[in-house]
Parts: sequence; C-alpha cells; structure tokens
Amino acid sequence: MNEFMTGSSAMMTRRSFSFGMLAAVSSFPYWISAADQVKPRRYTDTNWWDPYVENITDTATYLRRKFRQDVTDKTTGLSSDRIFKELTAIVAKGAADGEAWRVTKSKCFAFQVERQSIDVSHLDWFPAIAIWDRNNMPIRKIRDKRAEQVNARMLSPALVKEWQDGNTSGDWKMWQDFDHSVPDWRVILKLGFPGMKARLEKYAVKGMPFYDSLTIAMDAILEGIDRFIEQGKKRISRRDAETQSGISGLFTNENCSQIANANSARSTCSTRLNNTEIP
Repeated sequence: MNEFMTGSSAMMTRRSFSFGMLAAVSSFPYWISAADQVKPRRYTDTNWWDPYVENITDTATYLRRKFRQDVTDKTTGLSSDRIFKELTAIVAKGAADGEAWRVTKSKCFAFQVERQSIDVSHLDWFPAIAIWDRNNMPIRKIRDKRAEQVNARMLSPALVKEWQDGNTSGDWKMWQDFDHSVPDWRVILKLGFPGMKARLEKYAVKGMPFYDSLTIAMDAILEGIDRFIEQGKKRISRRDAETQSGISGLFTNENCSQIANANSARSTCSTRLNNTEIP
C-alpha cells in the first residue's frame, strides 16, 4: 500500500511470476477438495461463504476456509465492497480539495485498517482481515487509475505501446509491482510502533504532506493493532477457562504495559513492541 503510485516501480516478467507461483503452489499445504470445486467462486456473493466458520474446531479446516473466503467477524467492520465505495469517496474529496496524493493514499490505507472487519482465532497465529483476496482488493481500481495518470506523465507513448504490445503478443508479461514493500524491520523491532510514532513526532514538520501522511498511517497502524487485541479479548471471553489460560498470554501477560504517546495512554502487549526509545 505504501509503495503504490510513486511513478517508479519494479517490473516483473512472466518467468519470475511463473517461478514465484510455482514456489507458492509447491509450498501450499491445503488443496481445494472436489466438493469446493463444485461451486464457482463469486467474490461479491456473501451468501456463498460458509456460515459455520465459528464452529470449526481444527486448524486444517479453518486455514482451508481462510484461503477461500472472508472468515472475519462481520460485526467488527465493513466488507471489501463497502470499503471500495468509501475509498472512492476519499479519493474524490482529496482531488476536489487539491490534497497531496501521498496524504490521500494514507487516508485510504487508514480507512482500510480502521474500518474493515477483522477477527482472530486460536487456530491461527495470523489475524483475519476482510481485505484478504488480492484479486478483489478495494484499492485495485483506484491504484490502476492512478497508475494511468503517473504513466502518462512519466512514460513516453512509444514505451507504453511497446510494453503493451509485448504483453499482447506473449513476448513477455510485465506489470508495475505495487504489491510489495520493504519495512525497516531493524527499526521496527528496536523501537516498536509506539516508539516509531514518538520519533516521528520529534522530527515531523506539521503541514508538510510527507510528515502528515506518515502520521496518518502510523495512527492507523496503532489503531489496527488495538482492534486485534480487543477482538482477541472478546474471543477469549467466549472460550472455557482451560482454553483461555492457554492463549490469554497473547494479550494479557506480564509483557503488557501502558504506553504513553502524544495523544493517550495505550494498553498494549509485547506484540506491539513497547520500546519507546527515541534515537
């Protein structure tokens, strides 16, 4: 998300894509059963999704469903389709206000993090999010439209034609890769997200789009982590005492602490990396 629409991006070839897909498929532990293949995949038809996800008790079944459908708690936020409509409105308002694109895209990121439906499960180390399907991402149409604008400004018509002609003829398959980013994990693990926010506040110049966009994104990340923590607590409360004692450490162990930031004291866990050191 943070990497899309910068004007310079990586180009991927068919060979690299095929190799990546082969590696992904060869490592994928769960395969679509014959029963799953009977029904066509309809992204927008939520009635097609398995309504009994919360009744699943084994990891293999849960993960198999998670790769095929939205397994989030619908009471926690919005679906992908609803989010797309809201993102479209955010972009339109930003354009009308003459807002810097980096600020607009940060608002899109924040809306998705703060408003999409989520969930956590004791059957999976990773949380569930409504925006799970890379082929049906709400941001895709917005990103593609922005790419057209950037390409028109940065690339010559002759280059664009040669690029598209090669894709059409099958000589190559190239596209702009806005799907990946490279976080500085050394800093993240050293400072934690609250520490990164504190460092940002120390150096930020208010009113500069670069810093304003970072502030929006950082606030959204902290809010998103808090959402997962609260959802985990809710899930824990629904389980019996024996199970609760086994997984409650994820949210309520001795590593949890009160972290003060510029706005409020946040109740956090070690998963939020509570080192507030500012270099």
